[in-house]
Amino acid sequence: MLTFNSLNYLLACSCDRIDSSNVQDWIAEADFVVEGQYITNLNHNSEVRERWNSENKGFDVLFLVTRVIKGSISKDTIAIVQFENGSCLTPIEQDNKYIILGQQVLRFKCLDIEKPTKDSSGEYPPTDWFTPPSYVDEQGTMNYNYCDESKSNYWDKTVDNYLTLYTSYCTTYLASSRTGKLIGLK
Repeated sequence: MLTFNSLNYLLACSCDRIDSSNVQDWIAEADFVVEGQYITNLNHNSEVRERWNSENKGFDVLFLVTRVIKGSISKDTIAIVQFENGSCLTPIEQDNKYIILGQQVLRFKCLDIEKPTKDSSGEYPPTDWFTPPSYVDEQGTMNYNYCDESKSNYWDKTVDNYLTLYTSYCTTYLASSRTGKLIGLK
């Protein structure tokens, strides 16, 4: 049901539809369901973070919770991450309210995957192998690729300071949308 990354590197993002017949199932599968809005970016790269902040939107963001639909939170500011979600990334913009169905991330783990090397033209050579998507395992560990110790430390500090939720295009809705309103009624 909550398929966060199904083949999104090969195909366009495809999400199961949420309607009145299954909305309770979607809510039940999420660790947390919250409504709120963008505060600022969390990207570990300061240049990327500053660029996205100048546009008042981002993918990995601090999020001001204005309403909790499922779960219990101790602070009104949480972290939202969409690690390496390929075509299932969705921007979270400053002037909109969103409903997030999120999986809690308790720690980050860099997968030991060798990053491809560029050829003499500076391009990555074609390959039949694709990067496995990031995922949150049953213990709440976000497993992700192409990282180093400083990146891992950055994200671990985020988890230490904020409730951190993993989401995607399939589990992030404008609160004013048909699906957002449906989830918000529960």
